[in-house]
Amino acid sequence: ETIKEDLQVLLKSYVTDASITVKMINNYISIIGEVKTPGRYPIYKERLNIFQALAMAGDLGEYSARSKIQLIRQMDGATVVKEFSLSDRSILASEFFYVMPNDVIYSEPMKGRFFQMNAFPYSVILSAITTFILFLNVIQ
Repeated sequence: ETIKEDLQVLLKSYVTDASITVKMINNYISIIGEVKTPGRYPIYKERLNIFQALAMAGDLGEYSARSKIQLIRQMDGATVVKEFSLSDRSILASEFFYVMPNDVIYSEPMKGRFFQMNAFPYSVILSAITTFILFLNVIQ
């Protein structure tokens, strides 16, 4: 039974025409790693799946290892880490498909991210070459 049904049964003898609404409050998930906007997000719905949770963080970043998403959950006093690939359909049947309050989703960055093209200081090198050529023209 749900909490709503339990409350209805308990209050039936006191109030005959009551309407009960039960909402989850102060429930959050944390989404960290290679996502567009990492952070702590409130859960407003009862069944939020992993894809909806990642969408709350603006989706995975450009350099996210989509095959190495980790969901970290506290279960029976222990920490459980489940790693999965977003392209593997078996996640749909997993108990980790729906996120729970206090879950942490970690999107691991790809290993080759350090060597991305925009990390290399091309503008500094081109400025130095331009300055050197200008200097050679002034000397002649």
